[in-house]
Amino acid sequence: MARLYVEIITPERILFQDEIDMIEARGTLGEFGVLPGHIQFLTTLEEGEIRCVKDGKKISISAGKGFAEVLNDKVLLLLEKGEILEQG
Repeated sequence: MARLYVEIITPERILFQDEIDMIEARGTLGEFGVLPGHIQFLTTLEEGEIRCVKDGKKISISAGKGFAEVLNDKVLLLLEKGEILEQG
């Protein structure tokens, strides 16, 4: 099964780095979700929750403003700040 490689980076550290099934976040123009094979795009992010799903388990991340890039099944999120809230 195809997966997305995701990196979530803050100025202090790499907050999250893994292969996942899906990611959802809040962009400036509204909520969006990314699955493997998604079209390439770049967007700004608003403060809110980022939700990742891997093997049916949800990972919740509190996120500050930032940028997201989707390119060839890789998702890069650059955030002002972030914290992992829940895994499982």
